[in-house]
Amino acid sequence: MAKSEPDRHWQFAAEDFKFCHRFPWGISLRSSHAFFHINPSVPFLLRAFPPEILLVAGSWVLPTSIMATLNAKVLSSTTLLFWSESHLKSIRKSGGVVDGFRRQILKMYDGFVVSGKLARQYVDHYVPQRPTYTLPNIVDENVFRDRVRRERAAKVQLREEFRIPSHHRVLVLPARLIPEKNLPRFLSAISSLPCDVARSFTLLIAGEGPLREQAECWKERNAEIDVRLLGQVGESEMIKLYAIADAFVLPSMSDPNPLSVIEALWAGLPLILSDRVGNHLEALKAGKNGWIFDAESESAMREAVEQWAVSSDQELALYGEASIKIAEEQFRTEMVVNNFLNQVLPQER
Repeated sequence: MAKSEPDRHWQFAAEDFKFCHRFPWGISLRSSHAFFHINPSVPFLLRAFPPEILLVAGSWVLPTSIMATLNAKVLSSTTLLFWSESHLKSIRKSGGVVDGFRRQILKMYDGFVVSGKLARQYVDHYVPQRPTYTLPNIVDENVFRDRVRRERAAKVQLREEFRIPSHHRVLVLPARLIPEKNLPRFLSAISSLPCDVARSFTLLIAGEGPLREQAECWKERNAEIDVRLLGQVGESEMIKLYAIADAFVLPSMSDPNPLSVIEALWAGLPLILSDRVGNHLEALKAGKNGWIFDAESESAMREAVEQWAVSSDQELALYGEASIKIAEEQFRTEMVVNNFLNQVLPQER
């Protein structure tokens, strides 16, 4: 629909898209509570190039999504699918008129494509007994497995580059500094750790956002805890962070299906996730490759981080190996794409 959106800092080059693609001209509108985007040419494109399958992704409430859906409904040869990564605990507004409107829009689709088990529960809640296909979020394993592995060979030098004390473990948290990521509660939780534990690791926070100043103030009050606010980080720098990390943490209050979790799996990192992270059922096996905690509980956060901090190097190595195994079994690109095509195009496979 668009090359970017407010408060997003990703960058891409056109040559990265090695397939036919188009960003139609669009208009973005933003209020203090919502963001809307519309591509006026979508109805004309659908009529000029009527698709066999139209897969609509993004928010169900975006004008372009609704407009594409309404126009595709009149194309009798088009199967209309909606890709959903939302889950019931990630909904920002529910009940009343909003729920009724959501249900009516979703009923227009012939079927749904979901990213995981929690997303399937969301679809079943609003539109039960509709065909549902699985297509989890995936990343380039050649980047987040192979490049991380190569960088990890120089882990000692990388740690020196980041000036991390030799006796510290490293915890990486890639997230925008926004309320949904739950950073203030997480920082409060680690500030209540026993002193020896709190001073045994470095927390690297990669991301930018409106809570930056609040995080800086916390740092000033808790100078004895080594927390680094790195700002927005590009892919090459993120590879280095995964390479020097000893675990990955995401304490989100609302997070439909974060790609960073899949990146961390391929990087071979133990995971420390909140129960609001939408792909935790697929990505995290408690006691095997990480720890899960209640996003609303500081004590649960603190306990999970402390369990990680006091684990032996051998235990963490086994957790990392388990993460890679889960990535291979659940998120390997070729397998995921083939499985999806076998579901949605059975007559052509």
